[in-house]
Amino acid sequence: MMNGSEEPTRDEMLELAMLEAMGQLDEVEEARLDRAFRAASPSLQDEIRALQLRIATDPALRSTEQPPASLRLRTLARVAHAIEEDAAAAAPIAMIGQGSRERGVDSTARSVESLHADVRRLAPAANGGVSAIWRVAALLAFAALAVTLYFNAQTAAMSRSLVFALQNQ
Repeated sequence: MMNGSEEPTRDEMLELAMLEAMGQLDEVEEARLDRAFRAASPSLQDEIRALQLRIATDPALRSTEQPPASLRLRTLARVAHAIEEDAAAAAPIAMIGQGSRERGVDSTARSVESLHADVRRLAPAANGGVSAIWRVAALLAFAALAVTLYFNAQTAAMSRSLVFALQNQ
């Protein structure tokens, strides 16, 4: 490819730009491409942008796999939570007027609550039949516990009656 001391040629820059668009460049090569791109002529920059756009929008190179619908909402909820924590950490020491802080917190809290509600709404759909299986398993475990407690109570009552009978003899 190229060594660290020389500037890349136009063809090398186009090749590096193509590899960068596909996510196959290491950090060193990306830094070299970035420096060379900034120093390149505007026409070469436009050519590189056009090449990367073509590669990014090529249907043959795109993945057909779709992420789960709840992933976007979970990500947004985490971002909103981080923003809320940041806002709480950067809160002023004193407030002038009562309504100034309440309005900002209420709108942030409402947006976080709506994101959490969306996540809760989509979570069963994302899990499919798995949550139903866990519900059945929990119900069976509860039934087994109830039967065990019943027989434990019967055994304890029988033991008490035997101890009482032995004490009376």
